Amino acid sequence: MPKGAQITLVWMGALAENSKKQFLFLKIPAGSPWRPGQWCLPGGKIEWGEKPEETVAREIFEETGSRLLTRPKLVDVYTSLERKRGNTYHMILVIYKAKVKDRIRLSDEHDDFKWLALEDSLKLKLIPDLRLAIKRRISESAL
Repeated sequence: MPKGAQITLVWMGALAENSKKQFLFLKIPAGSPWRPGQWCLPGGKIEWGEKPEETVAREIFEETGSRLLTRPKLVDVYTSLERKRGNTYHMILVIYKAKVKDRIRLSDEHDDFKWLALEDSLKLKLIPDLRLAIKRRISESAL
């Protein structure tokens, strides 16, 4: 890919909720090329022809071994521009909420997980767009 390219990436993220009304956060390994050591939601890029809800279910299962207990519900959409290696990325983060089984089996994409209330997750080193999304969810639920 030539430097100076403009690339759009669409990511699905899941506010995966357990039976205790806590949400799942995953830690990106220190050796990862993308945001090492930071925390994120289960999720990933949408595949060609895939519906967003299918991406959420697939990514949760691939990353945690857990299955959805409820149909994913659209929560919000965030966009940002990010410059990396001479290219500009238009990042689109689509966040869904769904209940999942409490039992987690991490894939090799992450090296730790935590179940937390949204307010408590702000103590983690979250990926930037996620931090903004959570702050917005907290303020909207307080209205």
